Parts: sequence; C-alpha cells; structure tokens
Amino acid sequence: SITQLATLIISDYSKIFDEFIELKNDTNFEAIFKEKREQKEYIEFWNLVPEKYKILQKCAHFLMTMFTSTYLCETSYSKMKYAKNVYRNRLTDSHLDDLLRVACSNYKP
Repeated sequence: SITQLATLIISDYSKIFDEFIELKNDTNFEAIFKEKREQKEYIEFWNLVPEKYKILQKCAHFLMTMFTSTYLCETSYSKMKYAKNVYRNRLTDSHLDDLLRVACSNYKP
C-alpha cells in the first residue's frame, strides 16, 4: 500500500539514499541499465538488481505496479471517495487502505 511505501521511505531514507548512490555508481550495472532502458524493460532491470539494493528494489517494484493504467487509477480514486465520505470523517489511513484493498480486489469467493 502507499502507506507502507511512505513508511518504508521515511524510516529507511538514509539507507535508500545510500543504495541509490551505490547503484548509480555501480559500473557493473551501467551497461545493463542502458540496455534495459532502451528496450523499456524496467521491471526486468529491477529483477536483475542484486540483493544488496533490496530496499530500493522494493520501492521501485511498488511504484511500477501501483497502477497499470489511468482507468485503474480513476477507479481506485472513485472507490476511495465513496469510502471516505462525510459520514466517515474519522476513518484512518490504515482502515482506508484495507477498504480500498477489498474494493479494488477481483476476488470472488
């Protein structure tokens, strides 16, 4: 969820920043990055990134898989507006996250 990503970034900001600087200066991945960027294979690039950049990799995967189209984004926003109405003004971010997860799910029991 976006709340989890924000918590991760805030709590591990210095680690993420260090991982970013290390990855940016890693000559082993410079050629791989250029190749994957030209081919627009961003997810594949992040799958090739080694374990030592775990936090940065997790953030990248989250951001790339958040919304695959504007339709999904708009649908999620509409569901959020419905869930967070004037009668639910005390709804916490955690509860809203749970409601959106259920509302946006395609699971049929």
